[in-house]
Amino acid sequence: MKKTLSLVAVTAALAMSISPIAFSAETETEFIPAYEQTASALLDQGGNEVRVTVDLTGGWSAEFAPGAVYIYDGKADENAEATAIGLTLDEKVFKEYAADAPDQDNYREFARSFSYTEENGWVDYFYSVGSDAYFMISVSPDLDADAVSMRFSVEPSDYVEDMVGE
Repeated sequence: MKKTLSLVAVTAALAMSISPIAFSAETETEFIPAYEQTASALLDQGGNEVRVTVDLTGGWSAEFAPGAVYIYDGKADENAEATAIGLTLDEKVFKEYAADAPDQDNYREFARSFSYTEENGWVDYFYSVGSDAYFMISVSPDLDADAVSMRFSVEPSDYVEDMVGE
């Protein structure tokens, strides 16, 4: 009986000495990456359809309208002014901007896109999306324009429809 009690006492003492280690291991904080918050819409203006997705991580917000998306670097309300605007463009307008772009300040050319700084300080990014859709992002001079433009993902609408149909 004494051996059984001492065996139980040793086992209990051993379990108690191990349990704080096991407990602390279970309660350690693990790094869990933040999940991206996005808003997405099919924008259509005059037959120019594109799927626009905007990264809202970090407290950004968006309002969608026919052919446009307004982005705010905080909560959107009736007194807030958009800090970036995305617009669908018709091909003729896109080509006019493209023809005038090389003469603008800070003109940069990318694959299927270009950007420049307007006289008022806003930075405009122009994208040829697919073969027949065009999109422009205009970013406030108060922000890092490249970082804001990276919040946008623009795809042709037929690409999105093909993905949904599969």
